[in-house]
Amino acid sequence: DLPPYDHLSPWLASLYVVPPCRHAGVGRRLVNHAAEFARQQGLSPLYLWTPGSTRMYAECGWQVLGTDISAGRPIAIMQRALG
Repeated sequence: DLPPYDHLSPWLASLYVVPPCRHAGVGRRLVNHAAEFARQQGLSPLYLWTPGSTRMYAECGWQVLGTDISAGRPIAIMQRALG
């Protein structure tokens, strides 16, 4: 869903935490669970893009590959190697 980056795969996408459950570690657990599943499947690295803060992802071991504009808004493209 990010055509200029179709060469990157697989993507972590469409994780959502409802507002009342935010800031309780739910998003971090979802991201880490998905990454562990990908690792068990032999998939590495894993990619994501976000129009928001990269802080939580960075704390989970993700690194910013670069930035771009998508649908008129700035995004960060991130990668996580799964050992």
